[in-house]
Amino acid sequence: MRLDQYLVSHTNYTRRQLYTMLTQGAIQLNGKVCESLSGSIDPSVDRITAHGVRVTDVIGIAIYRYHKPVGIISTMTDPSGRPCLADVCRHIPEPVFPVGRLDRDTSGLLLLTNDGQLANQILHPRYRVEKQYVVQLNRIIKSSDCNRLLGGLFLDDGPVRLTRLESLGKQQYRVVIEQGRNRIVRRLFECMGYRVDGLHRDVIGPIQLGRLAVGQVDELNHQRIVASLLNVNE
Repeated sequence: MRLDQYLVSHTNYTRRQLYTMLTQGAIQLNGKVCESLSGSIDPSVDRITAHGVRVTDVIGIAIYRYHKPVGIISTMTDPSGRPCLADVCRHIPEPVFPVGRLDRDTSGLLLLTNDGQLANQILHPRYRVEKQYVVQLNRIIKSSDCNRLLGGLFLDDGPVRLTRLESLGKQQYRVVIEQGRNRIVRRLFECMGYRVDGLHRDVIGPIQLGRLAVGQVDELNHQRIVASLLNVNE
C-alpha cells in the first residue's frame, strides 16, 4: 500500500496537508524522516508518525475479533467480486486490517486492528503465539503419524510442528501450532495423506472466539490484549 494512501485513509489530514507536512519533515517512517509519500509500506510492520504522533493513535487504536464464516475471503478487496472483509469492516469506525488470514474454506477467529505493532507481535514467529484449531479429518490419525506431527516435519516453505494434538472423537482433533504460514494446518495434514474436511480456529494466544456468533464482530480491550500478550511472551 502506498504511504500517501495509507495516511489519507488513517488520519484526518488532507492530501495537501500531508505534502506540506512532508516538506516540514513532520512525517516519519520507522524513525526516519520521509522524503516521499509514494513509497510502499506494510501497516502490520512499519511504524508511521505524523507530527510525532503514531498514525494509528490519531484515530484511536482498536482491535476486534471476527467470527469468519466459510466462504469469506480474508482480504479487503477481491478482483473476482467474492465476499470479502470490506463488507465487514465498513461497519467498524476505525480503518482496520486483518491480522493474518484464514483461507476461504476455514472458519473461526480472525483479528482486525489498526495497530501494526500488535499485529506483528501476534504474527512474527519469534513471539511464538499459539493458534488453536479444530480439524475434521477423513480418518483417524495413526499413532506413528501423531509422533511425526509433534516431532516436526518439513514442508516446501520450511519446518513445522504441532505443539499439541488432542483427539476429540469422530476423526476430529484439536491442534495447537505456533507457525502461521499460508494454509499451514491443511498442508501439514495433506502432506501425510489425510484429507481435511473442516477447519475452524477458535484461539489466538490469549484471545478466544468464545460464543461470538458466526459473522459477528465485537471490540476487544486493546490495553488488556497487549498486557496479555506480554505475559504470554515472557
